[in-house]
Amino acid sequence: MKYPTPEEAIASMKVPEGFEVQLVASEREFPELANVDQINVDNKGRIWAACMPTYPQWKPGDPKPNDKLVILDKLDAKGRAHKATSFTTS
Repeated sequence: MKYPTPEEAIASMKVPEGFEVQLVASEREFPELANVDQINVDNKGRIWAACMPTYPQWKPGDPKPNDKLVILDKLDAKGRAHKATSFTTS
């Protein structure tokens, strides 16, 4: 199965008139963003992403999951992230 690129996914979206979809970050630039399951934005404009790369396939006895919290910041004028800081949470 071939997954669409971020640009292909955006091109296929239908959004209301006057709205647009912008790419902030993807696994292509930040591989640590694998399997994001929750995001939030703080009052400094940073994006906090909870990543669970092994969910839902992890089973007891498998190697410990590599869950992490990734903070995206250094956003440019177009909203693209230029820095990702990872914290291991599992």
